Amino acid sequence: MIDKRERVKMPVELRYHFRCKNDPTCKGHHIILLDWELNELARNIMQKDIDTASIEEKIRNKFYDYMKERDLYFVMGTHFRFKTWMIIGIFYLRKEDKKQKNLFDF
Repeated sequence: MIDKRERVKMPVELRYHFRCKNDPTCKGHHIILLDWELNELARNIMQKDIDTASIEEKIRNKFYDYMKERDLYFVMGTHFRFKTWMIIGIFYLRKEDKKQKNLFDF
């Protein structure tokens, strides 16, 4: 059994692949996610499931499939030793309805 405060060894390395929205010269980024929520999700799943494929699928469902339905924002940071960017936090808000509201819908 895993202690509540123990950091688990991640069964997968999760990276987001994206391009900068308003930069046509951007060739894309492949940046690792080191968010506490990912670690907690993996820890909770691994307490109940030991099948690596199942664990990977559940993590993918949360951090890929579910996120496609959200407005996803990254909190970026760097590591002093490696001098590379990483995603240290994420915010995922419900997508806004882009339709203009009717005057009587308020």
